[in-house]
Amino acid sequence: MYRTPDGTEVAFTYAFPLPFHLPVPDGFAWDATFGEWQFCPCQQQATDKPVVTASVQRLDVPMAQLLPGDTAKAVKAFYGHDLETYASISEPEIPYARSYVSMETPPFLLTTDPHDCATASRDDAWHFWLLRSVPALNAMIRAAATVTHDHSLVEVDYRDLGHLVIQGARLDENRWVPLPPVILNYETGAAREPMEAHWAFGLEIRFFHWANDYPFLKARLYRQKSENDRFTRGDLLSAIVSLNTAAEMMLFDTYRLMLIDQGAQTEKELTDQARATKFSALVGTRFPQLLGGNWRGPAVTAFWKELYERRNSAVHAGAIPAENDVLAAAQAFDDLKTFLEQRLMANWKTFPRALMCLLGEDLRGANLATKPAFLALQETVLAEGLYWLAPDRRAGVDMSLRNRVRFP
Repeated sequence: MYRTPDGTEVAFTYAFPLPFHLPVPDGFAWDATFGEWQFCPCQQQATDKPVVTASVQRLDVPMAQLLPGDTAKAVKAFYGHDLETYASISEPEIPYARSYVSMETPPFLLTTDPHDCATASRDDAWHFWLLRSVPALNAMIRAAATVTHDHSLVEVDYRDLGHLVIQGARLDENRWVPLPPVILNYETGAAREPMEAHWAFGLEIRFFHWANDYPFLKARLYRQKSENDRFTRGDLLSAIVSLNTAAEMMLFDTYRLMLIDQGAQTEKELTDQARATKFSALVGTRFPQLLGGNWRGPAVTAFWKELYERRNSAVHAGAIPAENDVLAAAQAFDDLKTFLEQRLMANWKTFPRALMCLLGEDLRGANLATKPAFLALQETVLAEGLYWLAPDRRAGVDMSLRNRVRFP
C-alpha cells in the first residue's frame, strides 16, 4: 500500500484473464520493479520503491463456458438451430483451467512517465498505471517460462487483455472499490460499416493477384502488420521487424520488375539475379546505377539509421525499441517509398512495370497518367496479361477469376 500526501492509503488494481494457464498456486503474488523506476518528485511520494504486484487466481472452467456468450446467437443465425447440446454440458470432459491475474500498482507518476510536472494529476493519468503493469507482468511471465521451460507461457500484449479490464482501487484497511472498466482494443471490436456490393470485383481481383504473385502485396501487408503490432498489440519489436520486412520486400519486388523490363525471360533468371544480389549492394549500387538520383540522401540515410539498424539491433541483440523509435522507423519507411516512387517516375520509359505496380496501374492521378506517350506504353504492357510475371510463367495461367464473392 502507498500513502498519498494527506495520508490516505491507495493502490490501483486491474484484473483480467490470461490467455493461458499460469501454473502457480491460488493466491500466488509477485512484486516486480525495475531499476529505472523512480517516483517523480512532483508527486510528493518518495518513501517506497514503486512496484507492480501480480496476484494469480486459478479458475476451473466448465466446458459449456468455453464458448463465448454470443455463440448461440451466431449458430442460430448461420443454421437456424438452437445450441442446446453445448449449453447443457455441465461436466467438462477434459479438465480446463483459466488463470486470472490482478495487477496492483501505486497511482503516482514515475520519472519515466511522459508528463508535465506543473499540471500532472493522478486523475488524468490513470492509463499510466495499466501501461506500467503489463510490462511488469511480462517480466514475471518471462521468468516463469525460463524456469518451467513451458513454451505456452508467452508475453502478453494489450490485444490479449480483451475489451474490458476490471479496474478498481484498494484503499485503507484493505477496502477495494470498483471503478469504471478500462475499454481496450476498441479498434478491433468496434462495429464497422459493411462493404457494399461494388467491392466485389476488387475482392475477386485481389484474390487473383495473391494467387499469381502480384508484386508489393506482401510488402503492403507487412506495412499494415507493423501498424497492428504497434497500435493493437503494443509489440514494438515486432513493429520494427515488420517494417523492415516490408521495406526489403518492396525493394526486391521493384528489382524483379525492373529485370523483366530489361528483358529477363524466365523465372530462373529473376531468382538467380535476386539471390546473387545482396541487399546492401542492391540499395547502394544497383539502384543508383539503374534509377539515378541521390541514394545517399536524406530518405535512404534515414532508412539505414532509423529502420535497418534498429531492426538489426532488435534481431541480433534483442534490443526493444521505444515508441519514438518506431515512429521514426515508420516515417523512414514512408520516405523511402516516396523516394523510390519518384525515381521510377523519372524512369518511366525504362521501367513501366515497376512504376505501374508500385503506384497502381492508373498512377493514382499522377501527371504522367495524362501523357499520350505513357498511355501508349501502359496499353502495351497491360496487353501482356500477367505482365508482372516472367514471360515463361505467363503461359497456361487461367485468367478467369475462379473465386466468387457473394453479397446479400
